[in-house]
Amino acid sequence: MVALPGISNASLAVAALAGSSNHATSSSLAGGSGVLFAQSTVGALTTLLGSSGLPLLSYPTDLTRGIVPKLCHSHNDYWRDVPLLDAISFGCESVEADIHLVGGQLLVGHTSDSLSPDRTLQNLYLDPLIEIYKLRNPESESTGAAQTTPFYRNWLYDNSRAPLQLLLDFKTDGAELYPHVVDALQPLRDLGLLEYHNETSANPGYASIYARPIRITCTGNCPLELVEAQLPIRDIFFDAPLVNLANGRYNRAVSAMASAYWDEIAGSWGYKRTNRGQGTKLDKFAELSELARAQGMSVRVWDTPSWPHFIRDSVWRDLITTADPSTLVLINADDLEGISRL
Repeated sequence: MVALPGISNASLAVAALAGSSNHATSSSLAGGSGVLFAQSTVGALTTLLGSSGLPLLSYPTDLTRGIVPKLCHSHNDYWRDVPLLDAISFGCESVEADIHLVGGQLLVGHTSDSLSPDRTLQNLYLDPLIEIYKLRNPESESTGAAQTTPFYRNWLYDNSRAPLQLLLDFKTDGAELYPHVVDALQPLRDLGLLEYHNETSANPGYASIYARPIRITCTGNCPLELVEAQLPIRDIFFDAPLVNLANGRYNRAVSAMASAYWDEIAGSWGYKRTNRGQGTKLDKFAELSELARAQGMSVRVWDTPSWPHFIRDSVWRDLITTADPSTLVLINADDLEGISRL
């Protein structure tokens, strides 16, 4: 794991934001115990670094310096010590948040009994993302205060123009949730941060997709018909069912990624490579991933075997090597350190 600049340890621990009585002290920071937060806000990170007496970041754009981006999906990212920032520290290009609509708020958690009022989509993901891109793109005399979009020369990782995907897993009624998600994304939309499809583009196909630093994809109870109806500008994309791509309903204008549950991919699998070939899961995966690649979609397989680790790692390697080299295979991982070693 690569430490984010200004943090003495190689890991981030959890503690209190502004407004909580659990602030990290200058002595604990200087002693190398790390910066502690209850919620992962980059704004709070920089504030505490300044008040601690530690040197501020030499250059704001150094926030992710030295982190190598990887085709990794941080599954159930909100379970991590510091949601979003832990995934970024490992170079993941995709993160996931399960969202519930409760009392008009978008709360993040796996089940309804795991929710709390302060763990909102805005607190854990949207506000930190805005702060990150502001840090990565500071105003200067050369840029001027009045920016026109897109003004982001620096995306999330150095030397990479890959967007960070935020996968929103709808856990409550999708028709009720969807408009709240559209509204919650407005600050990112106003800043020109969201990748979008323009239905009125004179150049259909891939040319109608306008690359931006953040890609929003919805899954779970997300209603496909509402995604399709977001016109003429669509900046929320649908997680297409990988096993059903052949029906022709899904294309890059609607879906940026296609996913499958490991067990729903037909065929058998064994960790020995002699088990690969016609009729195996890997053979079927190669066929499905080619359909996704032809549509310009990345692919993800979730709930792959996780234990023992040599089986897990073998599955990950086989998924990567089975697909065509030009197919973007996002490895769905709970163990970010484990996937980073591959």
